Amino acid sequence: EVLGGVNFEISAVSRGEIAAGYVSQDFDNYDSIDGFAARGVLEWFPTQMTTVTLTGARAVEDSGIAFSGGYMSSSAGVRVDHELRRNVILSANATVARDEYEGIDREDERVGVSVSGTWLVNRRAGVTVAASKFEQSSKGADSGADFDVNRLTVTLVTQF
Repeated sequence: EVLGGVNFEISAVSRGEIAAGYVSQDFDNYDSIDGFAARGVLEWFPTQMTTVTLTGARAVEDSGIAFSGGYMSSSAGVRVDHELRRNVILSANATVARDEYEGIDREDERVGVSVSGTWLVNRRAGVTVAASKFEQSSKGADSGADFDVNRLTVTLVTQF
């Protein structure tokens, strides 16, 4: 993998990192994968209490599926974090991704959305409530299962 890019900060309003290049991966018993590769993160601070983060990536991943050594994964996402109060943080997140498998006829598409709220009780304890939805659809002659995951979680955290 060879990437070239920039790391930047525009006053106190935004900062980020963007890189692009070429990736090639060879497997002993499977077809090789190569092509355009990229990754990036952009953080924007519209107010002192709100952060908007954009992410994107294109890279080769190992598949773990018979007859395919890997796949080219392309993904993008957006996340918003807002400090409602000093000890209450609200977050929302959305992601999309597409995986194109090498050596088999399969393409997966994933979509995920989530919302959460975190209450920092004190310096040592916090509670997070989150709801999320994840969907995967797969197509092609070697397609995997289509599925949805709906999750509601309550997390208690202590730190020292």
